[in-house]
Amino acid sequence: VTLILETKGDEALVAARPTILQRLREAFNELAVNGVPLKDMTFKYDSDLWKNHDNWPTLREIRSSGQRLFVFFDLVDYIDSDFGFMFNQHVMQENDWRGIEDCSARFMWKSETVSLPSNKVWTRLFFMNHFCCDIGLQSRCRIMGQNLLGGGDNGWGLLYPRVEHCMSQNGGVR
Repeated sequence: VTLILETKGDEALVAARPTILQRLREAFNELAVNGVPLKDMTFKYDSDLWKNHDNWPTLREIRSSGQRLFVFFDLVDYIDSDFGFMFNQHVMQENDWRGIEDCSARFMWKSETVSLPSNKVWTRLFFMNHFCCDIGLQSRCRIMGQNLLGGGDNGWGLLYPRVEHCMSQNGGVR
């Protein structure tokens, strides 16, 4: 599960940032799934579990560790390694959301490795924005195949070629 929390650009929240972070910490301590607090379920890149990894752990390793929740923020103010709160630009590459035909940089384009305090070797995660076009009937007109994997602008037939294009545009991220 991945949470990407964005507050940048909302100047009304500037003064509330310390309160927001404190409330999130409280929530992650208090909210639990099957008796396990969310804090204990967040991915912590600096955990001893991952210290000998030369790249991100596999899905199997993540599942077995119980650290299944990734939390990213758009501001460095919210970093908290005890809670697994990460700054998105330290670990991700992201394309710009404007334009479906293009795949251009939003941030950290072609930066190959993460820039975490204790880790500079793992490859960056690629986050692809895909805000698109038509809705409803206009989008459904572009359904490819038998609609087995969704359809229209967000169907796999149109989405996957865009994923491949974006990957090639940012240096072939794995």
